[in-house]
Amino acid sequence: MQGLNRLVQDMVRQKKLSPVKQRELTALREFIDRISGQWFTPAEEVERLEKRFGVQPDIITWGDYYQVHLAAANWEKSDIEFIEILQGFHFDVLQAIWMIAPLSGSEVAELRFAKVAAEIKPREEMTPADEEAIYLGNLVHLFEDMRLKAENMTAQDDQFFRSFLSEKAVS
Repeated sequence: MQGLNRLVQDMVRQKKLSPVKQRELTALREFIDRISGQWFTPAEEVERLEKRFGVQPDIITWGDYYQVHLAAANWEKSDIEFIEILQGFHFDVLQAIWMIAPLSGSEVAELRFAKVAAEIKPREEMTPADEEAIYLGNLVHLFEDMRLKAENMTAQDDQFFRSFLSEKAVS
């Protein structure tokens, strides 16, 4: 169960995650930990908690966070649906880098504002532009929260991104 967070390992012991899901979750964690520029729980906080309670928290890295979150939210899905969900998230993380990294601070602030403005609308009044504003605002949050690093992207990441785009354009 190497590469799986302790909480996800519990799900494996409960027979909630197939070997396919385990493999995909391990790859997701490795990808997120490589591409994020900071931990979910700062190192000083991990140290403080370990000193105080004698154990580290279950969620230390962004890879831990998303591995646990996506496993818990989607364990009942079929292997194919599960893979599609994780691939969609993988794409969103790369999309955040491609779209948000080149923007100025004021452009990012505009995206944040547009998201908030769209979210306060009743669902039935939302337009495609509002949905796009929410999506772009979510990309900003991913980019900023994880401090995503374009320099940590690999040729495989670029290939995955381009192939995912091509598949979506065809479908």
